[in-house]
Amino acid sequence: MKKPKFPNFSDKVVALYLAGGSSVAMHSPTFETQAGRLFLVGIVPKGPSRHWAVGARSCVAWESVDNYYVIDSMENYRDRQRPKRKPKI
Repeated sequence: MKKPKFPNFSDKVVALYLAGGSSVAMHSPTFETQAGRLFLVGIVPKGPSRHWAVGARSCVAWESVDNYYVIDSMENYRDRQRPKRKPKI
């Protein structure tokens, strides 16, 4: 039987939207099997506000993910988090 091929998220930020409406972002997550279940495991990145979980290792059960976005770099993630200024007229 062939091993499943998982996406490579090295040096990327992945924004996960979960069943039940919550969301979480992870930097450079990898897939791990824990207690027979598949988890996506990564570090919570710093955003525009200081969240209590920044820098913590986050583990999300893959079956709870409804959809996700892959952002190509931490710099791109931070740029997306900055408030956009309205142009002066």
